[in-house]
Amino acid sequence: MASPRKVTGIMAALIVVIISILLFYLSYIDIGNKEEAFVVIGLISVLFALISYLMHAFISQVKVVTAFVWVYYAFGVASMVYGTAIIKFDVLYLILVLLFVLVSIAFIYWRLSTMISDPTSK
Repeated sequence: MASPRKVTGIMAALIVVIISILLFYLSYIDIGNKEEAFVVIGLISVLFALISYLMHAFISQVKVVTAFVWVYYAFGVASMVYGTAIIKFDVLYLILVLLFVLVSIAFIYWRLSTMISDPTSK
């Protein structure tokens, strides 16, 4: 029998996936301008990457949570770049997206370096 923490983690992961897919779909349909729709979907996806990161408290499988975080983050950045650079080339928004990526990679690097240096965090 699965532990309660594992069952809770699986249920939380399924709920996050279902909610995110519904939000992506509704955002795409509801927003008339497709450039804005992809930027909003990208921001929502990055928010779900953060939520997935917080799921470490519920899910004991670190690889599953890490996969959720990276997939949502990559999808969010790709959606924002697609909306700002490919659909309608807007230099200002593209620079803002690239600055967001730069800052978030700096925070990711900082977090990973503190996790590696602290043996109790594993």
